[in-house]
Amino acid sequence: MGSPDMQTYETFLVNKADHIATIRFNRPQKLNPINLQVMLDLEAISRDLETDYDIRVVVMTGEGRSFSVGADFASLREPLEQGAGEDPRSVREQQLTTVQATRALNALEALPQVTIAMVNGFAVGGGLSLMMSCDFRLAAESATMWIPEVDLGVTYMWNSLPRLITLVGAAKTRELVMLGDRISAREAFEIGLVNRVVPDAELNAATMALAQRLSGKPPLALQRTKAQINALAALRSGDMTFAEIDMGHLCSYSADGRESREAYFDKRSPMFEGR
Repeated sequence: MGSPDMQTYETFLVNKADHIATIRFNRPQKLNPINLQVMLDLEAISRDLETDYDIRVVVMTGEGRSFSVGADFASLREPLEQGAGEDPRSVREQQLTTVQATRALNALEALPQVTIAMVNGFAVGGGLSLMMSCDFRLAAESATMWIPEVDLGVTYMWNSLPRLITLVGAAKTRELVMLGDRISAREAFEIGLVNRVVPDAELNAATMALAQRLSGKPPLALQRTKAQINALAALRSGDMTFAEIDMGHLCSYSADGRESREAYFDKRSPMFEGR
């Protein structure tokens, strides 16, 4: 067995041992929300792993009780409520975050190593996007997933829709994104969103067993197979980044967008005006 190598980032912990890298999302106090720093760190980690030829498998998980609750909308509430015309800097900041998040998830998805999402607790919105960027997805029985973006008055960005359509199809994507209903790990398995569901107490062992099995296969054959699958999926889905920025921020800074978030955080029914 090789000696473990631990690397610390502002929002992640990375452990490397025996050809396996484990990335732990390390904001457990808030259930691992995603902000710009998270995506900067994730891209840096992916660039490091890209040229680490000793690593064959990458495991992504969340520290504490949650995989990730997605975009940190609470921290964005004030700038988003100001409106696009009042503070153009906030518009630019949100555009940069969207671009950076897409870059980071694309970098994770494009890693030559096989990636496994070990999903504990919640995988919500952008957290679900993080999960979908991995090759395999194992979920604890108690895991819960949903996409709240429409209810928050925004669109589902970060190139997430093509990934979701690839996994579950267009009809189920409409249902998950437009309705925003919560689904269990078992339901996620039934529609193809996750590969396996295991008892909570067995999640770590099952994930590491899969990682070890994959790490024992011919690395080059695995890498080339992954690259072929990704290339074929990309031909079907394409990249939505710049269209997402235009459509997403049009919704974010609309009157209805602000009303959606105010109602969500105030726990009341929204009053929409269609503008």
